Amino acid sequence: MTIYKQIRTAQLKEHPQNKKYFGSMNKEEWAGFLEDIRAVGITTPLTVNKQGYVVKGNMRLRAAKELDIKTVPCFVVEYDTDEAELMDLIRDNVMRREPDIFTKMKLVEELKKRYPKKSPPGVKIETVQNEQELPPRDLIKNFLNENVHFMAMANLFNALPKDKQQELKDWFYSQEKGPTKKELDEKIRELGDEKDKADKEIKNLLPYKKAVTDLEKLKEKIAELETKESELFKDAEGVQQILDALVAGRDFFTKQCMVIPALKITTKSKELMHDDIEALVELVENWLAAIKQKLL
Repeated sequence: MTIYKQIRTAQLKEHPQNKKYFGSMNKEEWAGFLEDIRAVGITTPLTVNKQGYVVKGNMRLRAAKELDIKTVPCFVVEYDTDEAELMDLIRDNVMRREPDIFTKMKLVEELKKRYPKKSPPGVKIETVQNEQELPPRDLIKNFLNENVHFMAMANLFNALPKDKQQELKDWFYSQEKGPTKKELDEKIRELGDEKDKADKEIKNLLPYKKAVTDLEKLKEKIAELETKESELFKDAEGVQQILDALVAGRDFFTKQCMVIPALKITTKSKELMHDDIEALVELVENWLAAIKQKLL
């Protein structure tokens, strides 16, 4: 159900999801937008939900408050679901304002959550000729007015970790001439290759990380040995605990003497694990010191 009415500006609130997906206008755009509103007022009604959150027209609301316009025309819409409300907000922003390329790529990820993996039987898409049914990828592509190549590029971008996404943005905005989509695609793939290489390096280091974990367990046994003091030598229980510690140490070092030489370690790997390697050496030295102090 939709109702048209004038609503006091002070009663309306910017939709929290609007800032999440869409940024503000730049200074020049905002100045021009304000001048238009000042000259002719707000002629296109805002769309708001029953709680007073603006679904369509968040920039108009911001302008009205800045220009001290007391009331604004509104359509109050009762949405069936939160999903329908959010999709209406995204659709309006995409149609009215051309989002930057990174906003669009993030929207691909968000819209994938909103569309089912398969189009439900009988669902018709109004924007498509002959109202034929479309798979989700094409629905999103049409929704954002983009092509298949952009969709593939967006998927690669969204697969990057956040630091690599930020590195890409920094590179993009540092270019004197805006990069072409081909250049952007190549840069995304380059960063993706770096991520894959780093993942492979980490995978190669997993056996070493396990060795460090096992050595930590051995360290706990050493600590247990140290706290028992001379009581360990007075009875059979003490002898057994000493034996357990020695056997654990012997088994650990015997195993690692075979594992560590077989690791595929690169210079980059050693740099990444420098602190852990030093910790490992220190633990070995502590173990030897405990043996000499307690048992020799």
